[in-house]
Amino acid sequence: MHQGEHHEIQHHQYRLRFTELNEIYIFNSLRSLAFTFIANFIPIYILLNKGDIKYLFYYYIIMYGFEAILGPFIARLIKRIGPKHVISYCVPFLLMHFFLLQTLETYNWSVWWLALSGSFALALFWQAYHYDFSRAKHRKRATREVTTQYILLYVLAIIAPFLGGYLMDNGGPLVAFGAAIGLLLIGTLALFRTSDKHEEAGDIDVSRLEIRSVAKDAVSYAGYSIEGFVGMTFWQLFVFMIVGNYRDVGLAVSAMLFISVFIMYRVGKKSDGNISEKIKYIRYGGIGRGIFGAGRIFVTSLFGVYFINFARTIFGSLLTTPWISEYYLHADEESRSEYIMIMEMTASFSKVALCVLMLGLSFYLSLESLLIFGLVMGGVGSIISGFMPRAKCEVKLNKEELKIMPKPQKRGADA
Repeated sequence: MHQGEHHEIQHHQYRLRFTELNEIYIFNSLRSLAFTFIANFIPIYILLNKGDIKYLFYYYIIMYGFEAILGPFIARLIKRIGPKHVISYCVPFLLMHFFLLQTLETYNWSVWWLALSGSFALALFWQAYHYDFSRAKHRKRATREVTTQYILLYVLAIIAPFLGGYLMDNGGPLVAFGAAIGLLLIGTLALFRTSDKHEEAGDIDVSRLEIRSVAKDAVSYAGYSIEGFVGMTFWQLFVFMIVGNYRDVGLAVSAMLFISVFIMYRVGKKSDGNISEKIKYIRYGGIGRGIFGAGRIFVTSLFGVYFINFARTIFGSLLTTPWISEYYLHADEESRSEYIMIMEMTASFSKVALCVLMLGLSFYLSLESLLIFGLVMGGVGSIISGFMPRAKCEVKLNKEELKIMPKPQKRGADA
């Protein structure tokens, strides 16, 4: 009877954790779909409205700088009220951010209003999302569960950039931003099918972290973040300079996402339980994506855009889900709140540093030269991301596997 009850309790906990993952899948998929409608066009839209690349750099410096400053406060808030409540709080700020972007041409909003609304939306979402997912995932299925999330994101988002570009070209920003707002509101309703769990309220103490190992993780995360940021900003501007319209920019992104789905599915199946394969995917994926990322500077036609996106997508799909699952395994081994806070602050500060550097260069370089510099930095960031250290549990498991392997016989032993 006791064993039966224990089994029932374990089964109930397993079902609850999968239900919680499903909630995360649904909300983040709809949020990503809403954001993908317009995210690739935000730097283009701002630059066309303001006519000065410096305004765009100020926008990103303020937004990511303040996001980093909010990090410790968000970490405390997650402990006090739970990650799902914190995630839901990002929605009003994201709606406000979309509204300010939508009406930028009419009201000529200050860069501070635009950037700060984005800061709160980003800070309230990413730290809480990573905390919730890393806690809800299952260690032995981590890569497959991350892969499931990304496949859902990409399947839903395959049509979003193309459709978003079509709406921007034909219906204008009002229609595109309106569609994004509607999807966000629907996604919020799916977030609370299960109750939110939170720790006892307490202070954040980074002394709980093993600083040397966390520093290595942070370097890899900084590179990963810079590559993602460059791909969403400077590459979109570079492509727009080539094709000259929103629709073709969106179509290029959609084609890239379509390819990712198939590769990620295979990578997710092979990575869990095969540590050496997983590390190879991260290494080769980061290096390959970095080489082709820097190679974007040689693109001069729409065909070149498709080719380079195809190559980057292959290597990016090898990297992404094993890398994210590794990040979550590292969070398991450290004090989760402090670890994720440090990683997210590192991501924000790395983007601020890049934008400050590019702002300084903008006084001396042309727009095209600036974008070329940004693309090269994105490639370097991707290569750095490929050197994420193994989680301690994987190092231990690998040593145990080596111990049980049969020892090679000496030559002549059978003679």
